[in-house]
Amino acid sequence: MDTVSTILRPRRLLLALLLPTLAGAACVFDSDEIGADEVSDDTTTESGAVYSDETDTVTDDNWTAEETGPFETTCRDAIDCLVICQSLAIVDPDPEPDLSCFLECDMGLSEDEAYLLIKLAECIGNVCAESGDCGAESDDTTCLTCIAAMATDPEPPGCMEEAAACQ
Repeated sequence: MDTVSTILRPRRLLLALLLPTLAGAACVFDSDEIGADEVSDDTTTESGAVYSDETDTVTDDNWTAEETGPFETTCRDAIDCLVICQSLAIVDPDPEPDLSCFLECDMGLSEDEAYLLIKLAECIGNVCAESGDCGAESDDTTCLTCIAAMATDPEPPGCMEEAAACQ
């Protein structure tokens, strides 16, 4: 159970939910960051900087019941929140979107509810990818629309078992 609780920390849940959602957005992202094969004007090291949050001991990304309150958010509540955030992304397709809306969606979820949400999100992402709505050949709006439509469907084709568990 320790491994499961480590994997399902709420902020990491956000990453798990966003990856299938934003898979198609990676090629459209207009970022100031330097790619692995690009050269920086800053030549502080030969190999470049390596960033890791493993060494950051100052911040605590583990939420406690005192910080989030009792577990009152259900898997379905989190889906509703995510769909609202996705709708905002569809309406305003900024190349560098503000994803702060998504940060609130997993607060108050128990580990069990978070696990159910991850399983449903994985299934929906796979179905949308297999249908061609999400992937390299699709656009972001089509992908986000597929995910939102399936997430709000109480019996999404191909994910009925996961949707039934996520209530």
